[in-house]
Amino acid sequence: MNRQTPSLSRALRAAALLATLAPSLASAQQQACAAGETTLRVGDPRLASWTPPPADTVDMWMQRDTMQRPMGVYTQTVERVEHGGQPAWMIVQESRMGPRTLLDSITVRAGTFAPLRHVAETPGHDVDVRFAGGRATGTVADSGQTKPVDAEVSAAAFDYSVASLFLRAIPLCQGLKVRAETYDVTRGAVPFSATVVGRERVEIRGRTWDAWVVEVEVGEARPRLYFDPATGREVGWTLTYPDGRTSMRGATRIHGGGGGGAPPREMQMRIIDF
Repeated sequence: MNRQTPSLSRALRAAALLATLAPSLASAQQQACAAGETTLRVGDPRLASWTPPPADTVDMWMQRDTMQRPMGVYTQTVERVEHGGQPAWMIVQESRMGPRTLLDSITVRAGTFAPLRHVAETPGHDVDVRFAGGRATGTVADSGQTKPVDAEVSAAAFDYSVASLFLRAIPLCQGLKVRAETYDVTRGAVPFSATVVGRERVEIRGRTWDAWVVEVEVGEARPRLYFDPATGREVGWTLTYPDGRTSMRGATRIHGGGGGGAPPREMQMRIIDF
């Protein structure tokens, strides 16, 4: 939710999206899958039995040509709570990039994934928005100036910042394309899609994987995710910038990378073939 610089904003948005998508695929692979296009919306019956992924931490790197440098760490947890006397899920996302710590808390209705509240606390930028009656209302504070929010929200739209956790409700396989609508407080409606396109060999931290590849489109971002077909676990992801030379890459510690302690200085990720 931070809007201090364009590069930081892009990085944090990508981190949130990629970290939430990874455990979703692991759960979906345990069910039967049918290729083709499908659409998810708030209240879809397939969301009734949704279960949260385990807590996860993602180590992120920035790469330009052959040079890499650590970029930060993103952590996400999901907790069962009550909102207005009804069951809900609270998703807490923390991003640490250099001296900055950014915290988002998103609450959605259990069983439907309808957005209920989004609170963000970041340096110089705070958000407190509630969703009800087809509208998002609240405040956004930026650089000391507080502005009211009052906007129409589609009944089908998910909160942008959790724009893939709902994929746990759908089994994924090659040829499947999932579409959904999301809502972002500062941008309004943002379309989302995820397509399982095939396999690639990818080397991460000295180990080679014949990985499933998922291409995601959310707004202007086009990340690619890599999964171990045997376990459904994410092994890494990349997000290439428009210059073609710069990319952001990441690996989840839930898979074993980082081991829960300090991550290695370099991710050592290499795409072997396409």
